[in-house]
Amino acid sequence: MGERAPHTDPSALHEPLAAELMTPKRLIAAQNIEIGRERLLDSTQLKIIGTTYEQSPLAFEDATNAAVLVGHLVRHTLEFEDMDEATPLLTTELIAQREKANCYGYTIVASECLDQIGVEHYVGYVNQHAVVMLFDRTSGSRRSFLLDVATKEFYQETTKAVGGEDPLDQLWRGELRAINTLQTSELLRKVDIDDPGKRQKFIRDRFWLSFDKDSRHRDDDEYEYLLHSQLQLITMPSVPGREMLRLYHNVIINTLGNNPDPVAASEDIIDQFAGIYPDIDPRNKLEHAKALRTKLIDRHMGDSALALADVIKASLLPDDTSESRFFKGETLRKIAKVEGDPKKIDEAIKEYDNNNDDDDELFKLPPDNDEFLASVGRVVARKPVLSYGFRKTRMDRIAAAKQDKKKIEKRLAKSSHHRTPPTQDR
Repeated sequence: MGERAPHTDPSALHEPLAAELMTPKRLIAAQNIEIGRERLLDSTQLKIIGTTYEQSPLAFEDATNAAVLVGHLVRHTLEFEDMDEATPLLTTELIAQREKANCYGYTIVASECLDQIGVEHYVGYVNQHAVVMLFDRTSGSRRSFLLDVATKEFYQETTKAVGGEDPLDQLWRGELRAINTLQTSELLRKVDIDDPGKRQKFIRDRFWLSFDKDSRHRDDDEYEYLLHSQLQLITMPSVPGREMLRLYHNVIINTLGNNPDPVAASEDIIDQFAGIYPDIDPRNKLEHAKALRTKLIDRHMGDSALALADVIKASLLPDDTSESRFFKGETLRKIAKVEGDPKKIDEAIKEYDNNNDDDDELFKLPPDNDEFLASVGRVVARKPVLSYGFRKTRMDRIAAAKQDKKKIEKRLAKSSHHRTPPTQDR
């Protein structure tokens, strides 16, 4: 499969997140004292699912059936909770104690169960949300299946919803991750909720389905509806994918949680995410990376902030023409202003100007532009790409950086003047 895993601490892979989880969860067991609890990964139910799969023809449908049963088993093992400032780190001990998890924890646990019974699958990341993906290996097939573990309505085939180059072909080629599009409007067509109010609530409660929180469940503008519901899907092989999710979850908590640890967050990103930082859809505006950058610079950890910027730059798609392209330049500029270092302003200007390379290539459309581009950094559909906006933004950043340099130099000159002792006449 060309499974080139990101560098991870081998010890982190030795103990599954689900190692100490018991099934069913306490809430269910308490309602029926005759129900015995077992370790999830050694449970009778998981073994039955595995045996049934092993004795099947091992067709794609057999794999998806096993995945659906695993999804139900995980939902009987964990309570779902959204991520917020109070969410703890994802650890084996805490998830067993609390029996609660968000989409990251659900996906990791389901993936570990699927690996346990030998079902080939992949880990997907889409708009800050985690899912399990299955792909049909049959020659010429492009069939795919999505398992949003906590939401049974999204246990469904996604062949028509996934766009771009076959994810398996990308991974076979040795890519660390496959990049595709996921059209969530296709998923919603299969959701059988007739009541308009309940349907809107179902969609509203799942922020990841669209970038437009108002029009995503309206049909008055089909273009806008499709545009906002076409998301970037990142797919990785199961083991590195699980480790990516666990690390990224903990990076978010260490950045935005009630007890932040930006040093640990930056170390995880710098050590583990080179070229594979997941949240690169420009519509999310690198919000977690920006928050971490601010905390690092505030702590006078400019080198770590710059290393973070290098990771982000290496992770962006080649044809990303969004403001994400200026993340490193902005980082240099912010460090320069805090440290009073005009040389770093020069580096920032050089970084901004480097985005001038091959401008014409950046803004060329592929021959067939009737479909949305796989790179959602410049999502278009039958509309021309306007390069002027990107060029103007770059020039504005350069002009602002030059003004910052003048202010820094003026401040340094004034400071130097005050420190110089007066010349004494002899």
